Amino acid sequence: MRQRRIYDRFNPTRNNNFLAFGVYAVDQDTIWCGTAGGVNRSTDGGLSWVRFNHQNEPAPILGNWVIAIAEQRFAGKSRIWTTNWKAEDPDEQFGVSYTDDGGKSWKNILRGIKTYDFAFKDSIAFIASDQGIYRTPDGGSSFTKVASITDPSTRQVIASASVFSVGVVGDTVLVGTADGMATTFDNSQTPFGSQWRILRAYQQVGASGATYAYPNPFAPNLELVRIHYALNLSGLGKPVAPTEFVTVEIFDFGMNRVRSLIRDAPRSGSEFDELWDGRDDQSKIVANGVYFYRVKIDNGDPRFGKILVLQ
Repeated sequence: MRQRRIYDRFNPTRNNNFLAFGVYAVDQDTIWCGTAGGVNRSTDGGLSWVRFNHQNEPAPILGNWVIAIAEQRFAGKSRIWTTNWKAEDPDEQFGVSYTDDGGKSWKNILRGIKTYDFAFKDSIAFIASDQGIYRTPDGGSSFTKVASITDPSTRQVIASASVFSVGVVGDTVLVGTADGMATTFDNSQTPFGSQWRILRAYQQVGASGATYAYPNPFAPNLELVRIHYALNLSGLGKPVAPTEFVTVEIFDFGMNRVRSLIRDAPRSGSEFDELWDGRDDQSKIVANGVYFYRVKIDNGDPRFGKILVLQ
């Protein structure tokens, strides 16, 4: 019975505050822990704790489900940030909360927005969210948001607005998404988000003339499919043209054209992805089944591939 009482006391199914999601240690004594029941602070290495939640403070956090905790240090100040999700109370909200006084009071920003991660550059905070990456230099009084990321050198595009992680190294801001990683600069010469480089894992085809599509199969209501190919100018002793013109078309199983994805589009560089959203030329989502695509580069032989649409 004694063991049962101990188990019930710390049973996480009976107390959301035992469901931990984020931990941040300021030093060996001061520890912050985010749970599904609020944010907890210990100043004695974890022997005792004070909990702050949406219900027990006059200026509380937005939501009790605390996913991530981070500390920002600037101008001699220590600021603790938390990402807040809805837990059980219908009055709770998604968003971000931070405290400058060790949890006695909290300021709430980005109400209603699901957030995931933080990174800092002196007084500037970068916040990863499902609506893009936010930048605030003044604790949320003003924001810059980037929800569309394009790499001008490769024409690569991050297909989703959601950003799940963010980091800062010097003037370089790195973001992680479900569609690849991207970097940008933030300094006086290059405003934040004005130039992006996209890093994505893919199998190179080079001068082989091969092409493939990924993900495959794909569900148009959840994602985009990428048609990957390389230009003719890579290798084989051919003269390097500054620009080649590419046409990509989608056909159904009976080889009836359903979509002209691009037509005589100028491309220069090496390897590319063209995006298809699973819609036909009338903007209707195509039916489940097997589809073929054709890539034609200048006057070269066409290249073919297959895509399985599966909703």
